[in-house]
Amino acid sequence: MLKHAPPTGLLVAMPKYALAVMTFLSSAGVRVPHDISIIARDHEPILDFMVPSIARYVVDVPLFMRKLARIAIALARGGSAPARDQLLLMPDFVAGATLDYLPNKKTSGR
Repeated sequence: MLKHAPPTGLLVAMPKYALAVMTFLSSAGVRVPHDISIIARDHEPILDFMVPSIARYVVDVPLFMRKLARIAIALARGGSAPARDQLLLMPDFVAGATLDYLPNKKTSGR
C-alpha cells in the first residue's frame, strides 16, 4: 500500500517544461488527464497545437502593461492600488483537456 497518495495534478512553470512533462508521463504510461492533470503556468503559441490541449494561463501583454502602469503611477503619486486593480492583473485561464476532477471527489464518477 502506498504511504502517500500520488499527486492529482502538476502546475508546470514554463511551456517547454509542460511539453517535457507531457511526453515523459506518456512514455511512463501515465494518462493525462485520467491519471494526472497538468496546467502550464505560462503560454507559448506551440501549446495551441498540443493534443490533448494543455490548460494554461495566458497574459495579454499590452493590456497587462497598461494596467500595471496605471497602478505604478497611482503608487508613485502617493496613492494606493485599489483591490479591484490588483485583481485585474490576473492572467486569463484557458481550460484545456489536461484537467480532470480529483479522484477523491464523489462527483468525478470514478
